[in-house]
Amino acid sequence: VKVHRFVQQARSAAMAGSGGQILRGMTLLLFVELHVWLAAVSPVGASDSNATTTTATTTTSSAFLTSTMTTTIGGERCDGSTELSFYPQSIPAMSRSRITFPRGCEVISCCVNEVCDDHSKPFIEDGETVCYTPLLGNVELAEVSLYTPGMPSSIELRGAEDLEVESAYGNWWQSSGWVWSYSYEIWRWSRDPSTGRWAYDLTGKYRMCHYAWRASSPCCNLVGLSMDFQVLPLPVKWCSRDAWGCSDVGRPWEDNEVMKLLEDFQLRSLAVQCKSERVPNEEYFYPVPLLHQFSFDRLGYIRAWVNKDQENLRVAPAIRQIAEGYQCPSHLGLSPRPRQLWSLWSIDPSWTKVGVSSCLQKWAEWWRGLDGGVRCCYDDQGIYVQEWPSRVIFYNRKMSSWSWREEAEVEQTTCAWKPESEACQFYTSRRPPIPPTNNLYGTGSGWELPRPFGAGWGDPHCKSFDGLKFECNFRGEGVWAGCDLWRVHAIAERFGASNATIITKIAVRYGSETLVAKLNASVSMEVDNETGLAPTRYTLLLNGTEPIDDSDGGASGNYLTATGFANVLTIEDASGNVVKASFLKDLVVLQVAPRDGCFNKTFGLSGNNNGDSSDDLRVEGTGEVLPGNSSSAEIFEKFVRSQLITEEAASLFPAEDFVPVSSGDDAFTPIFADQLDVSSCPAACGGVPACCLDASQGGEELVEAFTVATKDIEETNHEAVGFFDNLRPAFDEAPGLFVYSGQDSQNIKLKFVATDVDGITTLSCDICPDVDTDYADAHNVTCDLSGLGTNSSVMAIKAKSLEYGSFSCFCEDSLGANSTSVTIVVKEDKTTSAEAWEEDVVVRPLSSPRSESPSDTREKKTKTRTTTMTTTIRGKASTSLAVLAAPTPSPLLWCYLLLLLTAVSFALAT
Repeated sequence: VKVHRFVQQARSAAMAGSGGQILRGMTLLLFVELHVWLAAVSPVGASDSNATTTTATTTTSSAFLTSTMTTTIGGERCDGSTELSFYPQSIPAMSRSRITFPRGCEVISCCVNEVCDDHSKPFIEDGETVCYTPLLGNVELAEVSLYTPGMPSSIELRGAEDLEVESAYGNWWQSSGWVWSYSYEIWRWSRDPSTGRWAYDLTGKYRMCHYAWRASSPCCNLVGLSMDFQVLPLPVKWCSRDAWGCSDVGRPWEDNEVMKLLEDFQLRSLAVQCKSERVPNEEYFYPVPLLHQFSFDRLGYIRAWVNKDQENLRVAPAIRQIAEGYQCPSHLGLSPRPRQLWSLWSIDPSWTKVGVSSCLQKWAEWWRGLDGGVRCCYDDQGIYVQEWPSRVIFYNRKMSSWSWREEAEVEQTTCAWKPESEACQFYTSRRPPIPPTNNLYGTGSGWELPRPFGAGWGDPHCKSFDGLKFECNFRGEGVWAGCDLWRVHAIAERFGASNATIITKIAVRYGSETLVAKLNASVSMEVDNETGLAPTRYTLLLNGTEPIDDSDGGASGNYLTATGFANVLTIEDASGNVVKASFLKDLVVLQVAPRDGCFNKTFGLSGNNNGDSSDDLRVEGTGEVLPGNSSSAEIFEKFVRSQLITEEAASLFPAEDFVPVSSGDDAFTPIFADQLDVSSCPAACGGVPACCLDASQGGEELVEAFTVATKDIEETNHEAVGFFDNLRPAFDEAPGLFVYSGQDSQNIKLKFVATDVDGITTLSCDICPDVDTDYADAHNVTCDLSGLGTNSSVMAIKAKSLEYGSFSCFCEDSLGANSTSVTIVVKEDKTTSAEAWEEDVVVRPLSSPRSESPSDTREKKTKTRTTTMTTTIRGKASTSLAVLAAPTPSPLLWCYLLLLLTAVSFALAT
């Protein structure tokens, strides 16, 4: 292909140039095409004597090189002397897609990335060669080849281009119809009323749901997928008579026939293969989280999975990026917590068994070029746990939900099964824990400070980014916030027959992508006895279409991603702007936080995000800025009304949801809190005027919603840091992890450096003699303190021994802000380093003796260029054909290359 491009450039120079350019172009073209012809007729090398498969020698090297001479369809031939064009040139991952070669050649097999199976048998249709690809996962590009009939003289016909592999589920929307399916385990949720933390129990019950569009009677078969994503049909089927329906999965892991088929099959995952009676030529594959329920060789499984994971070129850069810039807080008290690090709603039962009490998690931000995330877990003392379940998270965007489903399945099958097992050690060699740190925002860190959220709740009461509270009880669609490509709009509608309005719909746009979330108040608030959760009380539209996603109530687009749990929806975009929407019984509580790059650039009802509330009430169109103490009526008439959408073309919502803003005599005029007599306000409001207003218009229901909303907003902003707040002092140096062998009389040296622009007034560590005399005497600890009263204070600690566990150091600045570091003393460091993943060179267990390692396979293919066609039948792999491809270049060919380079140098010099 490179030679072909070289030829085209030379031809262009010869045809388009003049004078010396024509001479140089023609000379270059002459020698390049001479080289191509010489290479085409040069003898091919012998096959590798170590090859154990049946091989047939064919001059595919000459076929490949001669193919650069002819690229048009009319000139393509079926004898291997030319490459063959095909369409389409991109397909979605994890789908058996149809590709067509305009040149109808008689062939017996179609192989993609050296993977062939019975499903890929090609056929002739309307004079063109058609074949279906096997499932492709974790790859960016794939090579396509056809093979002519005849043993042992089959000829390889190579595709002219690489096949691009796009994100999974790219073929959902078909004019002919499509089928979508997902399955999930039913969890029983419960919430601790004292802590608000959720916990769940695994029920072992699974549910399968189908959704079909213009595709009647969807049926899905359970299939096994090999490590190369080859498909093994299993005798389990689910069908739905309706366009939408769910059914119990049952217990296929107890089916003897299923287990018999899986005996000799190297299982990677389980999936459902869905078809429709109406669209018989289309089929789709979706992940099924059942693997960990089956009884099989888990050690052999994880060894094979590790080998395949090493071939995934996205993994090492993702882990390196996380280890460099997103280290875990050494303890839960390390504040402020980064805005990207979320407290998990619940803890898996297998985590609590190893002493974990809580976990924080950063999701993979693929929209910002991050395939990696991190989970940081802590014991009941809030100290970081430097082994599983703390780990790096990998999410391959191209694989969509296949990626995180597989990650969860592998973890469940190994570490969640037996944390102390060798299988878990193999798994954590590829998904290791990340080191802890006491300096979250130091040089090279990717963590971002949590900023205050603007909010709207009740009969909408507004709080700007800078903390200004005012009444914004509008009716219609309003601009809630905006900055650059980011927009947030909200629709407020009347609450019953009252004069109050409540937020019922929100829309978030980033660039060309829009996500709409609507409150569905008709859904019951009653908790489901089976799941312990109330049903989802909102519906989603992504770019005008109901998103097809999994059962977590979320959605994922190119720029926007939404995650949902317990009717709380969090929407993030490609730049880091965050929207949090809580869907209560009658209304939506809306909270938004722009990224730091939007400083002094935001607009809308949430004001200007610059740490100064005095300019938050800027009237759109006039530039007038109202004082923060203006009356509610003036704020509404001038500021709030200027933020309302009056034209449908400016709306972010579908046409049927647009609420036109009335004007003149029909204009909506709300009741304002500062005009209200609060003497009859319920005691539950505590005299807060905004709550009294809600009580007067909506009674107990709105008072309860007000109480829930204000508590939620307070919790969201608990860690928030304003742009001009006094930041806590930082530990520029403070080891988060110290490895101690346990031997006495060691010369242990530790250094702690605390810095702050306001000066450090206090620095102490709880193992020093002035804090704990007994500990210091027992371990010969001395502490040398210097620099108090300056911007940088140093504590130098020397000791002969240390106790395993942890110790803390404390510092405070002249304004009273303080920080605490924690150093965890361990016998063995189980975390990873960024350097270990520079070239994916990390200490791993040895490969399974059952199969050769990927590196051995790559070496063998480099020597022989042998393509093996494998057919999988009832779980047993058998080699059916091997074709010898281009051999190692002969010495004569190198001579031709040298001659070519000399001629080109002469031509260019001329």
